[in-house]
Amino acid sequence: MKCISQLLIPKLRQSLWARLLYFQGSVIFGFSLLLTAIFSLAIFCLAAQTLAAEGDKPTVKALKLSQIHYYFGDCDTVIASNGLRINNRGSMKFCLVTKAPKWDFCVFRDDDKTCFPQSLKWLSENGIVNNFIVMNREIDVKGEKAKDVKICNTTVKHIEKGKLKLDILPLPAGFSPQLPTILHYIYKIPNNGALAIRYSKPAVKRDWLSGEDHTGRQKILFDTVKIEAVLVPKNYFDAPLNYRKLRSIQEVLVSKERRDATADLDEIFQIKKK
Repeated sequence: MKCISQLLIPKLRQSLWARLLYFQGSVIFGFSLLLTAIFSLAIFCLAAQTLAAEGDKPTVKALKLSQIHYYFGDCDTVIASNGLRINNRGSMKFCLVTKAPKWDFCVFRDDDKTCFPQSLKWLSENGIVNNFIVMNREIDVKGEKAKDVKICNTTVKHIEKGKLKLDILPLPAGFSPQLPTILHYIYKIPNNGALAIRYSKPAVKRDWLSGEDHTGRQKILFDTVKIEAVLVPKNYFDAPLNYRKLRSIQEVLVSKERRDATADLDEIFQIKKK
């Protein structure tokens, strides 16, 4: 009997220990599955809540023109019935917003968190750059009878006056007639009371740098590469809050980083002059 008990007890202990370990492992595994399920459910609920919040945000229909200006470079011109926003995607990286009813505008930049708000009257008198940098061309090109052409899969009006060529998109119904005038203050490109799509003039006969003959060629001063209907947030045309106001629009058009780099160059040149 003693020998049997000595043999059975260790085996019994081993069996109980194995069952205990198995039970503990099952509990831990089950608890891990529960935590995973709870975590997944939390993420799902958060995502659903975020999507619902995004869906609840009021939006407005707008027209987005991806354009290229000979001085400002790449710009997204976004126009709604009562608002305008220009996002410069070129080297300057500024934004401009204005909206009805007063059409006061604000130029700002997100990198420096700076802004320059002013009245529409100020914009009409000064533009965002002076006439020496960007020549102020007349808003209207009175030429031959307009004909329909396709640009960016959109029918636009093509007008020629001598060798000047202008393509315009009629303002969509319900959009403020003030918009073309404001765009002319900014871009200084003719638009005939519509939306300028492309504008070109004769190129100089001979390139002064390369000596290449350009007789008969056109120089495109303003162009559009994409036209699309978009939805934008209702506050898309609002000026930013809590940005530092600057006294000069030039300080906002150019980033602080670039201004500092220019100042460093000026300092170097001054040293050399001495």
